[in-house]
Formats: sequence, structure tokens, C-alpha cells
Amino acid sequence: MATYTSSTNPDDCDLYEHRAKKIYLTWCSQIVDIIEGLNVVDTWSLNDIGCNYGQVHKEIKKRNTHDRFDYVGYDVDKVFLEMAQRHFPEMKERFVELDIETQTPRVGDITICSEVLEHLDNPRTALENMLKTTSKCMILRTFVGPNAIEFIQDNEELVASEYK
Repeated sequence: MATYTSSTNPDDCDLYEHRAKKIYLTWCSQIVDIIEGLNVVDTWSLNDIGCNYGQVHKEIKKRNTHDRFDYVGYDVDKVFLEMAQRHFPEMKERFVELDIETQTPRVGDITICSEVLEHLDNPRTALENMLKTTSKCMILRTFVGPNAIEFIQDNEELVASEYK
């Protein structure tokens, strides 16, 4: 189960409310730069794992490029999801409760996962669930720390081609 939630860090809820109202985050801008640089034809489905209060969607909305991406934000924390739904009521049904360690999101073209793996008991399972449901591009932003995560690049079910 995730170790970083509104119940484990209740003081951060005020920070997230402030950010949702007034702050655009640099890393979100960088992520959206990357996905806008992909050769997106028509609309691509985008899964945001650990979406928190919807900061990646906020950046997409700011740029008015939401018509290029069929966005769904997933988080394990109902409080964070309710915050996202409050700030983006037009996306209320697009912020969905999901535990990436035990569940898989819909199959999507792009998966974004930012600062999630380091808070999980089973990051390998979470990676497997994301790789199984990502068809084109996965953007992973994480702090691994002093212990290495065993990567699954040799699992043929999860990786379509050899790493070069």
C-alpha cells in the first residue's frame, strides 16, 4: 500500500490546495513538453498514475491541448482525488481511484508516473501493471534512493523489443 497519502501526511493537503489554486509546477511543464513532442496523431489516451490533485491535467489545460489527450488521472488516495475533482469539475469522472500495486489502469497510449514508485511496497508489480497497459510511451519520474529497483526489461511479455 502507498506510504504517502493524505492520512500519512495531512499537512500536505494545505500545500496541495495552495498549489492547485495558484502554482504551476516546473516538472509538469517538462512532462507536457515531452508528450507534446511525441508524434501524436488524432487523440492519444494518457494515464496519469499517482495524479494527486491533477497537476499534469492542470498543465495540459493551461496549454489548451486537452483535445489531443484522452486524460485519466489515477490515485489511491480519495482525498487527493476529491481535491482534483473540486478544482477540475469538468474532469470529475476522469479522476479515478486505483491502487497500481493491485490493479491495472485502462490500456493507454501514454503513461505518466511521477514520484509514485518510491512510496510503494511493491514497485516491481506497479511497473509491471503500467507496462502491461501502456502501448506507446511511459514517462517515469522517481527517486530510487540508495537501493536499486530490479527492472523488468528482460520480460518479453512486458517489453516489445530489446533495449539498445
